[in-house]
Amino acid sequence: MTVASRTDIRRINAGVIAGVSGFLIPMASNLLVPIWQMPSTSAPGSEVVRFVIDHQVALRATLVLDTVGVTLWMVFGGAVWLRLRRASASDTLATSLFGVAFSGMILLLMAGFTNSFVLAYRAPDPVTARLLYDLTFALLAMSAMPAIVALGAYAAVVFTTKRLPRHTGDLAILTAAAHVLLLVSLVTPRGILSLEGPLIAVMPALLFVWILTTALTLRRPQLA
Repeated sequence: MTVASRTDIRRINAGVIAGVSGFLIPMASNLLVPIWQMPSTSAPGSEVVRFVIDHQVALRATLVLDTVGVTLWMVFGGAVWLRLRRASASDTLATSLFGVAFSGMILLLMAGFTNSFVLAYRAPDPVTARLLYDLTFALLAMSAMPAIVALGAYAAVVFTTKRLPRHTGDLAILTAAAHVLLLVSLVTPRGILSLEGPLIAVMPALLFVWILTTALTLRRPQLA
């Protein structure tokens, strides 16, 4: 085994660990403050402030865990990008798009977490609390756009090279298609398709499943 091969294996192992941990840690954080218990996005600022005050310690812990989990996605994304490059035998538009878009998705998620950290750090007045709350969910929803590009690019490499597990490409397409609904939620004020509906929880769940599924395949040899 060459030095380069051993280096690739270490990188992939790091991607497996980061992907699995990046799935488990945010899932564990949801036990502290389940998203379905949070005020709806149509709730008045006073209700948001009251919720933050009542759950301030748990919210801070949840945000720390979520931040750690999404930071691990950077390592996972790097490992997947390397695997896509090897499958394609070179850099292509699809491999480059995956790296750029996956990074953009993480950046928007971190921006959303930052608003939540400010909100949980010190419960502000109702008007400011409502603004921070809305910005949090808006940024989380906007992260769907680069996620769609990243997942689509991943699936393109899977289907064109046929050297990566087909089921991860199928799941990527399903997750990308579902994330389109998050953009719809930004212009839908009420109902199931709005930010106050179940989409904000269901769509990320699909992304988590894709991350875990793909991470578990990183140590497998590529198909001939």
